[in-house]
Amino acid sequence: MRIKEIKIDKTKILKLLKRFPLLTANHAFSACLILFLSALLIGSVVFYKYFILAQKIDLSDLNDSYLLNEEGYQEIKNTWQKQETILEQSDSKEYPNPFIESLPFPKQ
Repeated sequence: MRIKEIKIDKTKILKLLKRFPLLTANHAFSACLILFLSALLIGSVVFYKYFILAQKIDLSDLNDSYLLNEEGYQEIKNTWQKQETILEQSDSKEYPNPFIESLPFPKQ
């Protein structure tokens, strides 16, 4: 048995794509209705997935307690404190203006 090759006529597709805005404008109510229904469908799927299914999950079997890695926490805390002190020190420094000599204004 031989499989037929499907030939796609690009000119017909391009003509349809060129006529699409005009078709949408002529049938504005049905286009809005289709967009509204598709948004409603997508919203209901997302609501079902993240709200309904989340309530059905049984969380009673999660008895494992997760411990925080104290060494990693202290390391992160120390780096944050170092960055905070560097930022506090940078506020008190006064930097010279490198463009003061290159200004075309006369000196006073």
